[in-house]
Amino acid sequence: MGRDALRHFNYSAELLLEEVIVAEDKIATTLKGNTDIEVAPLAQPPLTKYPTLMQGDEHQLQSKLDLEHQLQSKLDLWNRFQLAHGIAPTIARLTVAGAVIGGTIYGGFLVA
Repeated sequence: MGRDALRHFNYSAELLLEEVIVAEDKIATTLKGNTDIEVAPLAQPPLTKYPTLMQGDEHQLQSKLDLEHQLQSKLDLWNRFQLAHGIAPTIARLTVAGAVIGGTIYGGFLVA
C-alpha cells in the first residue's frame, strides 16, 4: 500500500475519532442535564437518474457556439490531441507522455 493511501486512511481515522468524541460529549451532556437528544439531520436521498452516454456516443463532439446541438463536421486541434486522431496529434501525445515519464525518472535520479 502506498504512502498516500496510508496518509488518507490516517486522516480519515482522525476525522472519525473527532466525530466520535463530539458525539460522546453530546450524549454525556444530554444525560447529565436530563434533556432530550437532538434529532439527527435527514440523509440525502440517493440519485435516481444519472447522465449517461450510450456506447459509441462518447466522441460525438458538439460545437461550443451551436445551440441546436448539431454535430461538428471536423475536430478542432484540442479534440484531435485528446483522441490522438491523426499522425501529428499522436506524435504530440507521445511527446508529452515521454516528457512526463522522462521528467519523473530524471527527478528520481536527482533525489536518489
